[in-house]
Amino acid sequence: MHDRVMRTVPALLVLLCGSAAHAQLAIEWEAPLECPTRDAVHDEVRRLLGGTIPEPLDLRAHGLATRDADRWTLSLRTVMDGIGGQRVIEGDACEELGAAAALILALMIDPQAVVAAADPEPPPEPNPAALAHALDRP
Repeated sequence: MHDRVMRTVPALLVLLCGSAAHAQLAIEWEAPLECPTRDAVHDEVRRLLGGTIPEPLDLRAHGLATRDADRWTLSLRTVMDGIGGQRVIEGDACEELGAAAALILALMIDPQAVVAAADPEPPPEPNPAALAHALDRP
């Protein structure tokens, strides 16, 4: 019965980033209590994008996470700029589904920003004098 207790968001919850006319990311999220919250998914989207959600944006998403025996399933429906899509993702843990949803949404918004935010800073260039000195040691 616990798995059937759903944290349901009754209406489409809109998170505005900037002016409503410019950027909108709306997430509706239904998931058992042990799953990430809608706010956690939104925060992960923002983190994956490097801390900001770009403008203009019109993205609406509805995620439904369910558990069947030991397997979790996420049905993620999206509408971006009037174009709809749907994905079904399975995982061993509900946290995986929340992370997958956030990654999908972030990649839909700006794949280059996701790659840039994931790339670590390049290592510093080696100092040729220090390298030569190190090679001269026995």
